[in-house]
Amino acid sequence: MVDDNAFRDIVRNSFQRVKDDISRLEGEITQIKNILNELKKEIKNLTEPKSQAPIEESSIGNNGVINNSQQSTVNNSQQQSTTQQQSTTSLEQLKEDLENGFKRLTDREFSVFLALYELDKIKEEVTYPEISLRLKITEATIRGYINSLINKKMPILRERYLNGKVSLSIKKEFKQLDLYLRLKASKEGQKTLFDI
Repeated sequence: MVDDNAFRDIVRNSFQRVKDDISRLEGEITQIKNILNELKKEIKNLTEPKSQAPIEESSIGNNGVINNSQQSTVNNSQQQSTTQQQSTTSLEQLKEDLENGFKRLTDREFSVFLALYELDKIKEEVTYPEISLRLKITEATIRGYINSLINKKMPILRERYLNGKVSLSIKKEFKQLDLYLRLKASKEGQKTLFDI
């Protein structure tokens, strides 16, 4: 039998080990939180559009008052015309890319894309089974067509979650163009995408 002093020492040592383990775990949790916060910041920096830093020039005559309005009108008009040219060029490139992309689709791929587009207008996240039910073809076939559409650079977003769920959606930029009726008519009437 263990005497009282030995028993107290055993209990004290046990509690000390538990306390040490808790301290170690708290330290690890703090490290993990710091790493997660850094990752969140990196993700936020990557996903947010980068804004140009304001021009901060100080004037000597006004005791260093910041003056953001000292840009010349020539520079502003040049920037505007350059921006307009770039947006026109990028719009024409987008038009050409979309038109060529949709010409390469098979009828079934196009119907899968349209089903996804229609479901995406109703709800934010669409799943393979929902498209499968809509088109009355197997889920495995839908997966194959979605893979093919993504490989053909169609504006589809596919997100996989840790629980194994996959959600599909149409890219916001494409939805903002609101080309749905044009798409549907272009395939049915065999006109080009932008002839309508």
